[in-house]
Amino acid sequence: MSKYIHPQFLPDSAEECKHRKMAFVLELVLVLAILLGWWFVVDKRNHKKYPPGPLRLPILGNILQIAAQSPFPSIAFANLSKKYGEVMYLKMGMVSAVTFNSPQSVHEILSHDKTVERNRTMLPMIEARQYGQNLGIIFSSSEPWQKMRRFTIRTLRDFGFGKAASMDVAIAEELEKFTDHLKNLMSKDGVVQAGSETSSKTMSFAMLYLLTHQNIQEKVQKELDEVVGKGQEVTMEEKGRLPYTQAVVLESLRYSVVVPFPPARQASDDFYFHDYFIKKGAIIMPNLEAVHFDEALWGDPKNFRPERFLKKDMTINSELANKLVHFGGGKRVCLGQNLAESTIFVYFANILSKFQLVKVAGDPEPTTVPEQGMSYSPQPFRVIFKSRK
Repeated sequence: MSKYIHPQFLPDSAEECKHRKMAFVLELVLVLAILLGWWFVVDKRNHKKYPPGPLRLPILGNILQIAAQSPFPSIAFANLSKKYGEVMYLKMGMVSAVTFNSPQSVHEILSHDKTVERNRTMLPMIEARQYGQNLGIIFSSSEPWQKMRRFTIRTLRDFGFGKAASMDVAIAEELEKFTDHLKNLMSKDGVVQAGSETSSKTMSFAMLYLLTHQNIQEKVQKELDEVVGKGQEVTMEEKGRLPYTQAVVLESLRYSVVVPFPPARQASDDFYFHDYFIKKGAIIMPNLEAVHFDEALWGDPKNFRPERFLKKDMTINSELANKLVHFGGGKRVCLGQNLAESTIFVYFANILSKFQLVKVAGDPEPTTVPEQGMSYSPQPFRVIFKSRK
C-alpha cells in the first residue's frame, strides 16, 4: 500500500526551482534598490548645503566615478568639475574631501585661514614614519608647525638665502659639479637617462620639453648667445635680460605640475566657502593641475608655448606668471620657493648655454605623459648633451 504524500511536500520540479530562484533574485534586487534609494535620499539631505558632486555609494563613495574618468586623480577631478562645478564634495571611500578646480577657487582656498592644518590620515606611510606625532614642517600642524616654520625661515636667512649674492655662490658650486659630470659622460660617449627620482623632476621635464621642441631650444640658445655669449656662465644678474629663457622656464613649471596636489590639508573648523558648507575635518584638495591647464586662463593649455608669458615689449607678464601654483600658496607655500626658482633658472640657462640637447638615434619619440606617484616625474628617456663649443 503506497503512502499518501501531500502535494505541499512533493519535491519541486526543475522549472519551479528556476522560478523560485528568479523570484528570490528579483526580491533581493528590489530590496537593494530600495535601500540604495533610501541611502541616496538620506545622503543628499544630510549634505544639502555641501558643494555639489556625483552620487556617493555606500563604503566606496566616489572611487568608481573617479577611476572611470582618468588614472590621474587631478585630471579626473577636472573632468568631473565640468559637470558639477569648480568646487566639489567627494567621498574617497569613507573619507570626506572637497576639491577645488579653478584658478580662482584654488588661489582663494590656499590662503584661507581655516585650511592651514595638515591631515595625515590619507598618508599612512608618512604617519608611520613620524611615529604618529605632529612632526616636520610639511606635515605638522598648529603650534609645532608655526614654530618649525619660524625656525626654518630664520635659519635660511642666517645662511644668506634670499640674498642674490649668497644664492648665486651656492648654486654656482652645485652647477659646476653637475656640468663637470656631464663633461665626463661626454668624454666617454655617454648618454644621460633622465626621469630618475634622484634628479630634479622639474629640470628633467624641462629637458624633455626642449628635446621634443627643438625650435624652442634654438630660440633660447640664440638669446643666451646674444646676451651672455656662447658657452658663457649665466648668473641671476643676467635673468632680467633673458626674457625668452625666463618664459621657457615658466612654461616648464606650468606644463609639468610635478605636485598636482599640495600635501593634504583639512578644515580646522566648520566654515562656508562662498555658499558651500565645509565641515571640520574634511580633506581640502586644491587641484593645482587644474589651474595650470585651465582653458579660460591659458587659452591653449595643452600646447607648450612659452610666448604666452611674454608681453608685446618682450617683458615677462608678471600677472600671468603669478597665476602659477607650482609651489603651492598661502601660509603653506613652499619656503624654498625663491631658492628653487633661482636654481631651476640658473641650471637651465647654463645647460642650454653650454650644451645642445639631442635625441638618441633610433630611440622612440619620448612621451610627455608623466609617471604617477606622490609626485609626477617624466617617463625615462635618453638624451645626448652635445657641447656647443
